[in-house]
Amino acid sequence: MPNTLELATALTALQAAPLGIVVVQDQKTIMYANDRANSLLTDGSAKLKGQGLACLPTALTARMFDAQSTVNITGWDGKPRWLHCTSQNAGGSKLTIHFMFDVTEQQRLNNECDRLATELARVGTRDNLTSLPNQKAMDQALEPLISRSRRYENPLSVIRVRIADQDGLSNKAAPHAHDSAMIKVAQTLRDQVRWADMVGRYDSSEFLLILPETPEEAAKTLVEKLASKVADIDLAESGTTKIPCSVHFGAASWQKGDDARLLLSRAASNLGTTATGAAA
Repeated sequence: MPNTLELATALTALQAAPLGIVVVQDQKTIMYANDRANSLLTDGSAKLKGQGLACLPTALTARMFDAQSTVNITGWDGKPRWLHCTSQNAGGSKLTIHFMFDVTEQQRLNNECDRLATELARVGTRDNLTSLPNQKAMDQALEPLISRSRRYENPLSVIRVRIADQDGLSNKAAPHAHDSAMIKVAQTLRDQVRWADMVGRYDSSEFLLILPETPEEAAKTLVEKLASKVADIDLAESGTTKIPCSVHFGAASWQKGDDARLLLSRAASNLGTTATGAAA
């Protein structure tokens, strides 16, 4: 058995390789391209051999001589394609050998995993009924604001909003009156706050408003405004006697020494302002 591999056999092996192989001279001219490279980069009717690099996608040529890179190109069929490329010099010659692995499917799977992870994170921090941030999300949002107030003494207020008489609602109205109340109050709260404020569902019958850069007097003024708006909510079904929604508000502002627990506890102890619409 000969110790050297015949040229014809080597070329046959390169042609059949499952990865694209392109040999470039002087970083200008393609001297060789195997079948896989031609299928990755052309529609098959043209061959890369003998052509300049201008025939290749610009995104590929921009990274082609990196030792290793992953490149997103638009294929000859107009579809996106991801290629993982490596290159190396052929000894002391002016030839550079480029190897191209089609990783489009792996990239698609990675993107799908990222999308699912983002969706799971969103679901994990959202209330299913109101689509507002849940208690976990609100706690996560409040902590850095507390730290900021502690460091710079920026004003910060919170308002707890609690729907009262849960059992009574179900007796007076439809079986799902409490859910209806939560949804209507959630919408009202969202409509009345600034873009920088956060509104979240804090438990089964309570909402929390986080108000950055808001001093105590401004928070109290907002409570009055919210109480007026909530008083107009009617939980009755169309054509029936009006059923008001009874809601309690408790506001508190950050003070020196407060952590999130103390601030929220003080807001809970202040629950007292009541908004109740008058029955028709």
